[in-house]
Amino acid sequence: LDGSKKDVWAECLFVDPVADIAVLGCPDNEHFSDQSDAYNSLTGEASFLRLHKARSGRGWVLSLEGRWIRSILKVFAGIGGSCLEIGSTKAGMSGSPILNGVGGAIGIVVIGGSNRNGLQPILVRNLPGWLL
Repeated sequence: LDGSKKDVWAECLFVDPVADIAVLGCPDNEHFSDQSDAYNSLTGEASFLRLHKARSGRGWVLSLEGRWIRSILKVFAGIGGSCLEIGSTKAGMSGSPILNGVGGAIGIVVIGGSNRNGLQPILVRNLPGWLL
């Protein structure tokens, strides 16, 4: 995550190509013990974010520099379901978490670039129930 480790394996636990979301986890330590150790070394100190329902209002998004920046969140409901609009994003921000005003994870950046607003997936809507 800090760029010091380049080759760390992960197991794909879930993928939604339409919402552009993938959830990665630790490789099986019984069959891939070295890869599992490397994954745990990389992610072992990472903090967890609690999922919250998405609502319009103030929020936060992680910048490319690793700083949290304020954003205005707008939840839209449509025929295809709900989606989240946030403030401007930049190319390379894909995967950055989107937090509500109290620090709960509500979305993830999948559309960025050219400082445009983009519609981002809502985690409690786009992740499967077994993962939540």
